[in-house]
Amino acid sequence: MKKILFIVLAATFMITLSLAGCDKSLTTTKVSKTETTETVSTETAIEVTDTTGTTAAETTTSISSTTEATTAVAPEIIFSSLSGDKGIIYICNPDGSNLQKLIEGGINTSPSWNSQHSKIVFNSTDPASGIGGLYIYDIQTKSKTLLLNRFSPRDPSFSPDGNTIVFADFVQDGSENAEIYTVDIDGSNLTRLTVNPARDYFPKYSPDGKTIVFSSERDGNIQLYTMDSNGENVKRLMNNKFTDNVGSFSPDGLSIIFNSDRGGSSNIYSVSSDGTGEAKNITNNSADNYEACCSPDGAMIVYRSNKGLSDNMSYDIFVMSIDGSNQIDITPNLKDTNEFNPSW
Repeated sequence: MKKILFIVLAATFMITLSLAGCDKSLTTTKVSKTETTETVSTETAIEVTDTTGTTAAETTTSISSTTEATTAVAPEIIFSSLSGDKGIIYICNPDGSNLQKLIEGGINTSPSWNSQHSKIVFNSTDPASGIGGLYIYDIQTKSKTLLLNRFSPRDPSFSPDGNTIVFADFVQDGSENAEIYTVDIDGSNLTRLTVNPARDYFPKYSPDGKTIVFSSERDGNIQLYTMDSNGENVKRLMNNKFTDNVGSFSPDGLSIIFNSDRGGSSNIYSVSSDGTGEAKNITNNSADNYEACCSPDGAMIVYRSNKGLSDNMSYDIFVMSIDGSNQIDITPNLKDTNEFNPSW
C-alpha cells in the first residue's frame, strides 16, 4: 500500500508541476498507412554520458528496434487517465468520438506520438515494485517494447526524425531532483543533458530537432528554458515572478505554447520561440488550464482543464481553435478519473 501511495503521489506531483475546443461538427479523415518493419533483438550495455564527458555504466536491457518505411499522419489524440493505482492511455478523434482504451496494465502516463503517428512513447510504473520504465507502443502491431528501465522516468517525447527520445528522470537514489536525458529508440546512447541541483522536466523538441524547450526550477520559480539538442546553450525564455510551465513548440517552430498563472488562474499562453514580445493569453478563462499541445497542422490546441467541472481537482481533455475560440470538453463521459498528458 505504501508503494502504491508513493507512485500515485509521484504521478500527482508531476501533474501539479504543470499547474498549466474544436467544433463538434469536426470530421475525421482516416488516412491509410504503409509501413515495413524489421525487428532486431539486441542486448545493450548502456553507458550514460553527461555533457561534461563523464561516463558511467547503467543497465542492460533487451530491446527490439523497428525500422519504418512510409506512413501517414493520423489525427487521433492520446492522453492518460488516472484513477487510484491505475493509469490508462486512451485514444480518440479530435471531437472525442471513437474513444478507446489503448494501453492498460500498471500506471501508464505521459504518452507522446512520433511525427508519423505510428508509435507512442510512454512511461509505465509497476504498482507493486514502484519501478518505472519507458516503453514504445506500435500502433500497427499493437505491441509495446521496453525501451529503458529507470527509477522514475517522466515526460518522454520523440525527436522529429523519430530516432531519439528526450525525457526527464528522477535520479535512482530516490531524491526529488529531476534531470533531462536523451536515449536512442534502440535503447542505446543514454545521455544526460542537464546537470544541476534543481529540477528540470517537461522537455520537448523544436520541429527542426535543434532545440529543446523545458521547465526548470534552477532560478527559484518554475520557468521555461531552451537549450541545444546536445544540452548546450541553456537560456531562460522569459524573466518574471510567475510560474511558466510545460512548453511545446508550434508546428512551424515560431512560437511556444505553455501554461502560466500570471493572470491568477492557470491559462494557456503563446509567446515567440525566442521569448521576445508579449505573451498572449489563449484560453483566457477563470479555470485552470494545463499541458497544451498543438495539432499537427497548427490550427488547434489540445489541453487539460477543469473548466465547467464541479470538482476543481478533476480535469478533462479539451480542444480549442488556435485563437482560443471553440473550447470544448471531449472527455465528459469519463467519470471519477483525472485526465492529463494529451498529445496530438
